[in-house]
Amino acid sequence: MELAILKNNKYIVAYLIKYGSIPNAKEMKTAINNENEVIIEMVRTGKHLNIIKEYELNKGVV
Repeated sequence: MELAILKNNKYIVAYLIKYGSIPNAKEMKTAINNENEVIIEMVRTGKHLNIIKEYELNKGVV
């Protein structure tokens, strides 16, 4: 998860949370240091459904 956070990949973070990954303190600190508000909120609350829906709607778009 830390690598996905560092790469600002909100979709991978969302899927990791969906499939049971629980962010730890180090990952939370990484999210805060990266200043990506969407990822910070996801890591903090675990709310990932909107990000997954966004990905599914956009994956056909090139």
